[in-house]
Amino acid sequence: MNRKKIIATVKSQEEEKVPFSLKLPASLKEDIQLLAEKESVSMNSLIVVTLQSLINDDCGNELNKAKSFLLDYRDYLSHQLTGFYPTDQDEAIMKDTMVSKINALNSLLEDDK
Repeated sequence: MNRKKIIATVKSQEEEKVPFSLKLPASLKEDIQLLAEKESVSMNSLIVVTLQSLINDDCGNELNKAKSFLLDYRDYLSHQLTGFYPTDQDEAIMKDTMVSKINALNSLLEDDK
């Protein structure tokens, strides 16, 4: 989730609030409290907007954009390697680097499944 977007949304909240009880682990409460103090917002508002962001799936949308970019980049690198036969040491190193990046992207994208 985008922290800046969450904080901006917290500061613009105007909707009526209703009471709700929530139990948090002590360490999480401390983390939320520190962030709220740092950003000059209430803990309650920070929690509410973070939950709303999760419901709106902002994080999932950003992840999908990043995944699409990484897939395009991987395909671009793969295309560049098609028919590429190194003629010297520098080109061989470049090809090895590109293959390594493609493998890293494949690994990263596999972990996302």
